Amino acid sequence: PYPSRLSFAEYDDCHGLRGMKVLLLEIHLEGNLGDEMETTPLLQEFQRCGIHVTAVLSHWLEKPELRIGGGSVREHSLIDAIYPHSITTELSVQDYSAVVLAPGPWRLCSLHAMWTHRIDIFMGGSILPEQPNYNLSACLGDWIPSLFVVREPYSMGLVERLGFPTYMSGDLSHGFQPVNSTLNYWKSVYSKFDERILIFTRGSNAENVISIHGWNVELNTLMDGTISLPLSHVIIATSSPLEDSTWIQEFQQRNPRFREHQFVQCQSIEQLWALVSLSTHVYTDRYHPGVVGYHFGKNVTVLSYKEEETKLVGLVQLMASESSAVNQKEHSAKAFDLMRDTLRHLRDRATERVPPVYRTKDNNPTTSPGEQPYAIVVGLPKSGTTSIYQYFSCSGFRTTHYC
Repeated sequence: PYPSRLSFAEYDDCHGLRGMKVLLLEIHLEGNLGDEMETTPLLQEFQRCGIHVTAVLSHWLEKPELRIGGGSVREHSLIDAIYPHSITTELSVQDYSAVVLAPGPWRLCSLHAMWTHRIDIFMGGSILPEQPNYNLSACLGDWIPSLFVVREPYSMGLVERLGFPTYMSGDLSHGFQPVNSTLNYWKSVYSKFDERILIFTRGSNAENVISIHGWNVELNTLMDGTISLPLSHVIIATSSPLEDSTWIQEFQQRNPRFREHQFVQCQSIEQLWALVSLSTHVYTDRYHPGVVGYHFGKNVTVLSYKEEETKLVGLVQLMASESSAVNQKEHSAKAFDLMRDTLRHLRDRATERVPPVYRTKDNNPTTSPGEQPYAIVVGLPKSGTTSIYQYFSCSGFRTTHYC
């Protein structure tokens, strides 16, 4: 369904984008808390602008039942329709005003093997290095992007050299707003953990970065070599229940010197925020616990993780810069400004391809926006109303589509 999210009185707050339809590719809804932190602000911005979102799930996990997790339900309410990535062969890009690549680590070579249609906006991610013969220029030639918003210098340099409009925003999660009542609840629960050291890692990398020697924990860091910490001061935490629940239980069984309360599997972003806010130091091979530590002004040390080293180096560079968390929020706001401008341009470009009805020869509307005719298009799914909606919308009508 496409509910009417905004009243007529709020129309001006939509920046002229109300009723647009966006296809959002490779969205991560598996339940990883970092994915939720970076994707929710984007979905909220779409909703604020009255934009209808069709989301195609990431192809990261093979089993369909794992690609959409209960932990991401906060995001589900911001999306009009959710489809598995296998449906991409059945989608028509002509049905959408814009195609947007969702935030995340972008493996563009793998994506290009599945999707060669246009991608108008790459929003808030990092380009991960792939095989040496990967031709990024050829892929972008097929996708014809209008805007790249990236979160670290490596990706910025790659895209700038190819001449595409690019902005480095930092991670969109800097704009995430937690639920304060839930955050305060978890702070009260974890008050006993005040002044502890947090270690965030993942099952696929834990053996590479953590080793136990007597009553000490040794960590393999990205920049500072090996660091030894007293075992009794450490909390080992996870931010992806789907990936990490098994290994953390096995790790606990293999290391009986740890007490049960020294293992925390975060199930919500607010739980993660509360835990970090009460710590003295955060060691992490996951990007977003580092972002949260940066937000709270904590000492953050990045652990070694080769597979996603690009974005972790970007996190180190962010924390080494003079930019504050407040400035990062401003960068996120600027990224959304650029996204809205690009969406308006894409809408106007599509309008120019349609024979004008309520337009004069100089392509200016014959009436002011308040006097423009208004059309409401209603129909069942797959009944052809999308084409009717686009016709009226591109012909100068203020148009709403209910399906």
